[in-house]
Amino acid sequence: MSAKNGIAATYADAWLIDGVRTPFVDYNGALAAVSPIDLGIKAAREAFKKTGAKAADVNTTITGNMAQASFDAYMLPRHVGLYAGVPQETPAHMVQRVCGTGIEVLAQASDATSLGRAELALCVGTESMSRNPVAA
Repeated sequence: MSAKNGIAATYADAWLIDGVRTPFVDYNGALAAVSPIDLGIKAAREAFKKTGAKAADVNTTITGNMAQASFDAYMLPRHVGLYAGVPQETPAHMVQRVCGTGIEVLAQASDATSLGRAELALCVGTESMSRNPVAA
């Protein structure tokens, strides 16, 4: 799939239904104590409310998180999916990419739906820069 000026991909059967996000706040500000997992759960729940999509219909949960901001961050995809109402038997995985994590999450969901591996994917990107380990 090459285009004249780069690489192109076509997703004939993939649709982005809608999205929600948490508010922007200052570094070490109002959401500094909130874990990325909790932020992701809140965003996922709100996405279901906003779109009318049913958590029970999700075939895969894909989350993006670049930095390990809590001891249980490796469980982020499962926690986000389960606490948002996605069935326990639904698979979940996390994407960690230094740049472009969010677009990689969407690309993987598009691949899954276009290839018939899923009809509905829950896509969540979540970070907490205030909780990331930073050396000064």
